[in-house]
Amino acid sequence: MDQPQGGEATTGSDIDIAIIVKEQMDNNTKKRLVRWAANMDIRYERVFSIVDIQESNMKKWERVLPFYQNVRREGIVLWKAA
Repeated sequence: MDQPQGGEATTGSDIDIAIIVKEQMDNNTKKRLVRWAANMDIRYERVFSIVDIQESNMKKWERVLPFYQNVRREGIVLWKAA
């Protein structure tokens, strides 16, 4: 990640995308997302990283693990299911 010491994003920072899902994502969907991220890497000359998180794991770990805390604190909701 291209970040200064404090962990703040810069214009050259990579793009981290967390997808919170109710159920485990199937392999075909994961492969499609990896291909999409690779195309975005090339198109924008930045690293796009995608991680899928089951909603139950998010609820379980968001108060314990720093990664989940960062997702909750710094994440921007792009689309919310009904």
